[in-house]
Amino acid sequence: MKLRLPWNTVKEYFNDQWVELTDYEWDWNSPVPEWAIVGNHAANRSELISRLNGANEGSESSVQKSIILYVGASHPLQSSTPVSL
Repeated sequence: MKLRLPWNTVKEYFNDQWVELTDYEWDWNSPVPEWAIVGNHAANRSELISRLNGANEGSESSVQKSIILYVGASHPLQSSTPVSL
């Protein structure tokens, strides 16, 4: 079972990680959600995307309804190459 976590807890547990939020409550006037359910996480974006693609082979992707973002003080430099889901 995935737990609904307050954003401060997500920041604490997943600091410096890329996360997939499968459910969340977000006032779009705020830079972060109030709470979220983390479906997956990884140390880098490519690893997370690869993990999500592997998990969704042969099934309708829930990734289309997810948000993927970096949790940390500053965003790491990333390649500008687009990633296909």
